[in-house]
Amino acid sequence: MRTKTFVLLGGVFVALASFAHGYQCQDYGPLAGSPQGVRLTQEEHPSGWRRRQCVSCHPIRAIHCDDDSAFLTGWDMGWVRGVVERRGEASCILCHGDNGTGSSTQEE
Repeated sequence: MRTKTFVLLGGVFVALASFAHGYQCQDYGPLAGSPQGVRLTQEEHPSGWRRRQCVSCHPIRAIHCDDDSAFLTGWDMGWVRGVVERRGEASCILCHGDNGTGSSTQEE
């Protein structure tokens, strides 16, 4: 029982530390330079392919935070972050495609 409590408390402290220092931006390299651009492909997104719940692996506050990539895409990343914050997961499909789900809209 003590070990489980210790592990749980350790996880809580790690989570709190991430809040205290801000989120770490997820870096996927230059997506715009891939064959399909920013649209996801099964080859480039194998572990998440056909999954609809994007934010279960990609927290909204940890994506689109690299303003340096804007020169590759031509997108104003501040604007992109605003769209994602307002629309949440429903906005993913707009740029990244349906992730193999065959869906025309993301579920909210």
